[in-house]
Amino acid sequence: MTTIKKRQVKPLTPDEILKQKNDYIHPDIIAAVNNLLIKEYDGSYTKILMKEIEKEFKRINISSGEKKINVSEAHKLNYFDFEKVFENKGWDVDYEQTCQSETYFEPYYTFSKKKRKD
Repeated sequence: MTTIKKRQVKPLTPDEILKQKNDYIHPDIIAAVNNLLIKEYDGSYTKILMKEIEKEFKRINISSGEKKINVSEAHKLNYFDFEKVFENKGWDVDYEQTCQSETYFEPYYTFSKKKRKD
């Protein structure tokens, strides 16, 4: 008689969920944001429009060795929810988006150096 081993699966903690979620951010998104930060950051803060990140992502994704995906797919996979990745590296990141009724507003991120807790 064959004994079937039961797979041990444990619930993840909130921190483990965030870590795994962060691991799912496409590397070309991170590269796109890094490139724009290098270009725009002045030591105080910078505002980067979502459409600028999308454009840079497309440019990088075409030439990188990573799996090619389009911007729409990247949004569906929540790859643009990268705030925690950068916050873990010392940034304060805020995302401002439009309400459905506001068609004139362009979503953007603000980046600033995280203030030290004294």
